[in-house]
Amino acid sequence: MNSTIDPRPAGRPFSPKQNLPNGATLQDATTWLRSCGVIAEAVQVGEMVPEFHLNNATGDHIDLGPLLDRGPVVITFILGAGSSTCRASLRALQARLPEITKHRATLVAITPDPPPASRALVEELHLGFDLLVDGRNQLAQLFGLAYETPEPRVIWLQLLGLDDPHWPLPAVLVLPATYIVDTDGIASYAFLEPDPTRRVEPDVLLAALPSFAFQDNRRIG
Repeated sequence: MNSTIDPRPAGRPFSPKQNLPNGATLQDATTWLRSCGVIAEAVQVGEMVPEFHLNNATGDHIDLGPLLDRGPVVITFILGAGSSTCRASLRALQARLPEITKHRATLVAITPDPPPASRALVEELHLGFDLLVDGRNQLAQLFGLAYETPEPRVIWLQLLGLDDPHWPLPAVLVLPATYIVDTDGIASYAFLEPDPTRRVEPDVLLAALPSFAFQDNRRIG
């Protein structure tokens, strides 16, 4: 079965494409991400997140709804296996997975990588949580996290640490964001950071979970 995403009539558009200055630096990348509109367009705290139905790296079908029936859900978007920063973030989250699940929360990661690359990453990092395949960044677009890469694209990928010669030159990338979604489907925490070198800190994430830990996890309706 192919991964599917519920349609959303008011789906958020990509952020407008802009160019980088000559000799762009990491600071320029941060400034660009702060000003291009992707953070403002992303799902914010207090907003309903899109429902989704995606396949994990082994082809199993994962729906958001049943996950929320069990408790809060932590959703982290990554750039893919080609990002060493995202890989380090996944390792850090894996190390704290027992503490996350102790809060009755479910952790999932969203990747644009195809299933073979996703399976390889799960095996390499020994991930104990689902890595969900978001082909063509459809879910990322519904979350408002997808943006058109600025020109020159090669320089932008280098600034983001995606300068592997085997990495394709995508026209659309995703802001690596992390959300905590409460059992009503509302974003109760959002990590939306313009600095390309930063990812959510597990300690901060865990500190945001306790308010959901012991509530009745069965949704009504």
